[in-house]
Amino acid sequence: MRLAPMSAGLAALLLVGTLAGCNRAEPPPPSSPADDTADVPTPDASDDGDAMVTMRYACDGHRVAVFGNDHVTVSMDGRDIDLPYVADSSPPRFAGEALEFSVGADGAVLGQDEGASWTCTAE
Repeated sequence: MRLAPMSAGLAALLLVGTLAGCNRAEPPPPSSPADDTADVPTPDASDDGDAMVTMRYACDGHRVAVFGNDHVTVSMDGRDIDLPYVADSSPPRFAGEALEFSVGADGAVLGQDEGASWTCTAE
């Protein structure tokens, strides 16, 4: 009788040992800090929340970021000024707050109501 409990214990031990080695998934290798950021998109400096910059211009010390046919942001005198698109304008024109930005066949121009205007070049 003593043999039966020993055989049952041995059988249970073999079963546990066999099951422990079957289909054991290897844990993924620890990731390095570089791997953690690889799939995360880096914020683009041209990202303005809802819209993306489609073009940038330099205008004699001032900068203009174009957000499609929605609006432009003019950076001048330490501030950012949003100019909305003027519907059905040809060439495309953005205007507001005494500023105007237009893009034509001859290039882009940033103008001020006070008469100043700056030639702009694409960046």
